[in-house]
Amino acid sequence: MVIRQEFRLIEFLVGFENPVLDHFERATRALDPTREAVDNSLVIDPLTDKQVSAQARLADVRVALGHKMHTAVHAVLIDGATIEALARGNGRGGETWHKYYGRFFRDALDVLAVEYGLAGRAK
Repeated sequence: MVIRQEFRLIEFLVGFENPVLDHFERATRALDPTREAVDNSLVIDPLTDKQVSAQARLADVRVALGHKMHTAVHAVLIDGATIEALARGNGRGGETWHKYYGRFFRDALDVLAVEYGLAGRAK
């Protein structure tokens, strides 16, 4: 219950600046077959500065989290997995492992909070 409340807080705070959405803001679009074709080439829009900075920010966050934490955060925040599913996906079961992965996810959220300037670095 506490993790769910913290997740909602993080979700609210991250909503102000979401590099994932900025990165995919101008992603691949569908072609409109009802419009007349002017020529046979597709116009490729260059990346905006906002998209480039969002991609760099995501890369920095990925480095700060490390492989294991990034995988856990992606599974829960992006894929919508539960902590139990995260533990099961890593071949672990039982309440002790669920608590371990819950704490691991909370630590990852703490790292994200520091990276996004929502919390200070621990001394």
